[in-house]
Amino acid sequence: MKRSLCLFLLALATPPLQAQAPGKALVTREQYSACLDNADEARARQAALQKRKSDYDAASRQLQADLKAHLEARDSVKPGTRLADAWNATSLQLNARSGALNDQAGGIEKDIAEHNRLTDEARSRCSGLQVSTEDRAAVEAKRQKP
Repeated sequence: MKRSLCLFLLALATPPLQAQAPGKALVTREQYSACLDNADEARARQAALQKRKSDYDAASRQLQADLKAHLEARDSVKPGTRLADAWNATSLQLNARSGALNDQAGGIEKDIAEHNRLTDEARSRCSGLQVSTEDRAAVEAKRQKP
């Protein structure tokens, strides 16, 4: 019932941009700013995914506890009684919760895969970029303004 879900989030850890190396062109302020924006977006996506995963894990643990209690009560239920009808209704509710959690896990897995894809793309575009000291200072000063 509980679907195992591994959270593999790739952090967008672009190395510090280097001073200009011989033969390597500097990036523009716009390119540098876009890479910083991509890193900010990746961190926000990662935090949201981690929150969803944490909520999923808590709901899954609660479902497991509810299922365990429900199954433990089975022996005390006599067929054909109102208690049996209630027990059966609870079984249906627990099965529905399990199905909903499985669907949620699938959605989280898809979103993690998309996050990883976007992070890899940004990393390939932005890692190893070189920016001038002046451009770096200008972009970072602009990002500090509200």
